[in-house]
Amino acid sequence: MTDNGDPDKAKLVGVSSALNGGGAPSGTLITDMTTVVSTAPTAASNALANNPNGPIMDSTGCANSVNIMLKEAKNILTLVNRVLDGADPMKTLVGNLLTALV
Repeated sequence: MTDNGDPDKAKLVGVSSALNGGGAPSGTLITDMTTVVSTAPTAASNALANNPNGPIMDSTGCANSVNIMLKEAKNILTLVNRVLDGADPMKTLVGNLLTALV
């Protein structure tokens, strides 16, 4: 993937790395996706997304959908974390996930 001069490319790669493993994962998933959604993509990025062979017709809408899902995951994990006993190994795992969902 090329960045086409798009300043949000690094943020998208960081979020993708955190969700898929590898690379340099983002530690601030929701913050990064909020920035991506609020910053308009470059004309070159839009052209690639919208051309007949492009993968996405509404890249901003898809980014917003990911941001909403991350916020939902944070809310659900917060509820799960409340009922986990402090000695439960899952408490640490859930806590680590919540740390990245900011």
